[in-house]
Amino acid sequence: MGYLFNKIKGSYNNCLVFLYRKFTNNRIVLLVIIVMGIIVGLLLNFFKKEVKETSLLVQLNFDSSHYVYNAVDQLNKKIQENDTLFLQKEGLYNEESILISTEIKPIVNILDIVENSQSTNSGYLKTVFDESKFEDDLLTSEMFIPEYKYHRITLFTAQENTDTVVNEFLNYLNNNELLNKIKKVKVENTKLIVDKNKQSISYIDSIVKVYGTLLENPRATGQIYYNSYEVNNGNIHLLFTGKEELLEKNQELEIELQKYNNIVELINKPLFQTKKGFNNIIVIPLVFLLLYFFYAIVMGLYRKAKTLNSSI
Repeated sequence: MGYLFNKIKGSYNNCLVFLYRKFTNNRIVLLVIIVMGIIVGLLLNFFKKEVKETSLLVQLNFDSSHYVYNAVDQLNKKIQENDTLFLQKEGLYNEESILISTEIKPIVNILDIVENSQSTNSGYLKTVFDESKFEDDLLTSEMFIPEYKYHRITLFTAQENTDTVVNEFLNYLNNNELLNKIKKVKVENTKLIVDKNKQSISYIDSIVKVYGTLLENPRATGQIYYNSYEVNNGNIHLLFTGKEELLEKNQELEIELQKYNNIVELINKPLFQTKKGFNNIIVIPLVFLLLYFFYAIVMGLYRKAKTLNSSI
């Protein structure tokens, strides 16, 4: 171990001596390399377009999860292939692709799975959640993606008009003839359910009105009692429970109707931020220096091998 340590220490010292000699004997060359690297870095920064990114919080309606994920994946492939015909057709091309890339991920919410799996055996759900502790990607697999209500889409672009980028991207996702037909049916049926629920609530109110009468006693004016002597109304409380459930259901449906305008409904207001990258003014000179030292080492080994060869 001592011998090995001494060899490592010797190699380290030799490396330091080599770098010191190269620096002292070639200061002008190193200075020129650094200056050239800074100039190249400035030029790259000047011509480089800033990459901006933003996150879109969206709700995927009408069981469109698989379609949307496939559409995003297809778009990324078309951008990589630089398929200008496809991008122009979808309104995603303006002298160049308006998007650099896109990403989509579900916002994992265990309650969404439980809510959408009411008829599923509780033991099965427990097994799934236990497995997810060991498999990080289980809850984001294709099996569970349709269960989640909200998803996050990240857009990367170099365009200045970022509002156009978001609008054209959403138009691309929402431009599906079949899903738009399903959307129309879903909206109409939801409105019908809301109307029917309101009608049922009205019927309940009418029944309660019949059951309730004002007491004739003037001192009890305004009080309501249930006439249980004339009619068997032992389950009258169920009417109030049913009315409360219908009111809550209508509230949920009417809120959802506000989000049924599109297949992919945008929930947040996306704000673009410049994506931080490496600084070419620092990185390029360092790369040039590393290349120079690599060249110097290779040439040193070559000269040493040449000297050994001539001495044999």
